[in-house]
Amino acid sequence: MNKRIYFLSLIVLPLLLNSCSYKAPATYTVPTSENENINQNTNQNSADQNTNKKTNVNVNTSVNVNTNTAVNTNVAKPKNINVTLSGFAFNPKIITIKKGDTIIWTNQDPVGHTVTSDPGSAVNFSSSTLDKGDTYRMTFNAVGTFNYHCSPHPSMTAQIIVTE
Repeated sequence: MNKRIYFLSLIVLPLLLNSCSYKAPATYTVPTSENENINQNTNQNSADQNTNKKTNVNVNTSVNVNTNTAVNTNVAKPKNINVTLSGFAFNPKIITIKKGDTIIWTNQDPVGHTVTSDPGSAVNFSSSTLDKGDTYRMTFNAVGTFNYHCSPHPSMTAQIIVTE
């Protein structure tokens, strides 16, 4: 298996290097003439300076490639937050969540309730009547403070605060 990987790297690596904008082999062979000046480090003997011999010029072709990618691992995942309707009240009455979180309301009372945004709210929502054990869910993608109530029981009020 290691021989296969080594063999493939001999094929793939030159292809990758050839796709770079700077193509250079490790060593250039440059023919020299009497009037040419080479401003490179050479392995040339002083006797070769006025002849038509080949001169080896060593060129550094190493390429530094940074494969590190910054990844923010502190991104909070959206959460599901439970709110109960029991004793003719929303519990908790005031809740602070992050943008993208979902609230799941569950009616635990023996009578029907709704989850309805107050008039003029920037985010409008309204459940159907929730019987005992029924749930309603809403994902909040807007930042702000949202008041809501139960339509059949207007004294049941609560508030959601959504932050970034």
